[in-house]
Parts: sequence; C-alpha cells; structure tokens
Amino acid sequence: KDEKDEDMKTGSCRQESMMVAACKGLGGGKMEIPDGYPKELDTRVLPYAIEIWSDKVTARYIGAGNHANDHGSVRTDLHIPTAQSVYYFEVFIKNAGKKGNIAVGFSTAEFDLSRQVGTHARSWGYRCDIG
Repeated sequence: KDEKDEDMKTGSCRQESMMVAACKGLGGGKMEIPDGYPKELDTRVLPYAIEIWSDKVTARYIGAGNHANDHGSVRTDLHIPTAQSVYYFEVFIKNAGKKGNIAVGFSTAEFDLSRQVGTHARSWGYRCDIG
C-alpha cells in the first residue's frame, strides 16, 4: 500500500504537520471548531514545496531541502480572531525528515510561503534548531 493512503486512514495518527489550527480534544479526538476560526489549510495560494492533501489538514514537504533557503510554509483558511486574547493551536509532526528542520509559528497574510516562519519579517516562530 502507498504510505500516503495508509496515513489518510489512520485517523488521529495521520500527519497533521504544520496545521496551525488543529483543535483537538483529549485523547486525540477532534473538537468542533466554532465559526470564524481557522478550520483547514488555505489552498487558494499553493505554497512552495508543500503538498496539501485532500483533507486540507495534512501537509507534507516535498522540496529538495538542499540549502538553507529551501523552505515551504502553509497557512490556514482564516486568520486568528483579533478579539481573542489567548489562542491555542497544536501540530503533530509525524516525520521531521533527515535534517529535522521544522519551524512552527504565525505570520501575516503577506508572508512569503517560500520562507520559514520566525526567520523573516511578518512572522514569529519556534525553530527546532535554536528553540
């Protein structure tokens, strides 16, 4: 079987890499997300070197990773509500790849998806290599 097909069938164990709005309840079950909150990855602008699966919550880096500027980022369908004083999100990294260069964070709508969050203007993030 194709690994991608198998991942799609495993429910809470599937890759939800970089899903900035994954709301999960205890035990890995999905909670209902209220209207006005991000629910899926934005597929209107396809990111560089990222494959977004048909469930719109699963993403996989497909770039070569040959140099320090070979990145891909995703964003959600909606921004975080500005009236929200505290916002929680969760990601599950199933496979960090050979080098494990992962960054998780936030950005503005103008952020270039070919960049890594936390290393460029209009973004804030945590990188695995520097914390």
